[in-house]
This record gives sequence, C-alpha cells and structure tokens, in this order.
Amino acid sequence: WSSDVCSSDLGVLGSRAAACAALLAIFLYTLVVGAPPSATRAALMGSASLLAMLARRPADSLNGLLLAGALMVLVEPFVILDLGFQLSMLATAGLMLLSPGIERALRPLGRLAGAVAIPLAAQIATLPLILHVFHTFSLIAVVANVLIAPLIPVAMALGALLVVVSGFNNLAVAVAWLAWIPVRLILEIVHACASLPGASVSTGSAPLVALVASYGALWAWMLRQSSDLSAHPLVRRGCSLVACIGGLLALLVPMAQMAPPGSLRGEVHEH
Repeated sequence: WSSDVCSSDLGVLGSRAAACAALLAIFLYTLVVGAPPSATRAALMGSASLLAMLARRPADSLNGLLLAGALMVLVEPFVILDLGFQLSMLATAGLMLLSPGIERALRPLGRLAGAVAIPLAAQIATLPLILHVFHTFSLIAVVANVLIAPLIPVAMALGALLVVVSGFNNLAVAVAWLAWIPVRLILEIVHACASLPGASVSTGSAPLVALVASYGALWAWMLRQSSDLSAHPLVRRGCSLVACIGGLLALLVPMAQMAPPGSLRGEVHEH
C-alpha cells in the first residue's frame, strides 16, 4: 500500500513538473512571437487547461475560450475591435462546436474526414466576418489548409528548437535551414492554391445586419443540433425558425444593397 502511495505521489509530482514546464514554454513562445491576440488567446487557453490538470479538475475547452476572451477584454477592452482577436475567437469556437458534427457527416472519407472537418469548421465560423471585412470568399482555403496541416507542427517544433539553440551559432544555422524547409513548402502551397483560376470570389460588401443575421442563424443551427436541447419539439422548431430567418436576412440584405435602384422598390417620378 505504501509503495502505491509513493508511486502515485511521484506521478503527481512528475505531472506537476511537466505542467509547470509547459506553462513556461507557453509563456516564452507567446513572447517570442510578439504576443498577438491570437497567440495570447491560445496561451491563456492552454494555461487554463494546465491549471485545471494541476487542480485535478476536468478541463473544458469552451469555458477556457470564454475565460481567455474575457480576460483579454478585461485587460485591454479595445482588443474586441481587433480583427485578429475576432477571427481567432470565432475560428476556435467553430473548431469546438462545428467540427465534430462535420466530421461525422464526412465519415465516408475515412481518415481524411478529420483533416477536412477542422479547416471547414473554422471557415464556416469565420465566413460572415470575412465577407463583411474583406468582401471575398475563398473556394480553395479548405484544400490549402488540408495540404499544409502536416507541415505546421514540424515548422513550429523546429522554430521552438531554433530558439533553444540560438546561442550556439553553428547549430542554430543548421536548425534554421531545417526550419526553412517546411516554412518554404507552406508558402509555396499557399501561393500555388491562391494562383489557381477561380480560387476566390468577390462578393461585395456584406452589411452589419447580414453579419449579425448570419451568426444568429449559425447559433440557432448549432443549438438545434445540441443533444441536450434538441429533444424538445418546441426548441427544435424555434431554432429552425430562427436559423431560417437569419439565413434569409443574411442573403437578402446584401442582395437588396447590390440591386439597381428601383428594382426592389418603386421609384417616384415627376411628370
């Protein structure tokens, strides 16, 4: 019995040491990349998960996302207007809430289902904001993300190693050359995909009401898919109605703005 207790204590101590090392690594990495809103959000979420593990509490990713966002807004309220912060929060929420359902729907694709579901979920979650800000829709983004996904962890690992060995000139040069290879491949893939004919479509400006309606429809659809709430017929019908109305508004409002004057409403002519 005493040996079991000692081994469990050593296991706890080992996990705590690993968690502390991971927290330090997260902090240093965030500083090295300049602490942009996206990296700060990821660092706070990772730190929250590690602290939950240290406290022997289950970590909830969605709560971690909300906590990270709340802390960032509390420290710097104007960060909520930062496009990087908005896209990072939306993409991460999309990964958590949308990717499981998309992966189930793409199950016939086998192992490729997960690789496609992740960028597709992020694109769906960020699409209304992208249309509102950039007025373009990428048709090749999901394919590009699937192609570069295996290279990203390699590039990140080599980049972290480069920071560690930066004090040793010859070794740092060798690691830098190794890190350059996946980074260059990522850039070439992105450039090749963006150069394809019809890679993106210009949509024109999407007004704010269409942005709000789009996210209202998306929220209602996700709520309808929730196993906790969708069992009640009234909830299902209400969510379906909100999703339909939001979707129609998101489509019709931009169409009304792009239509020629007088095509959707009568004009008054002087005689």
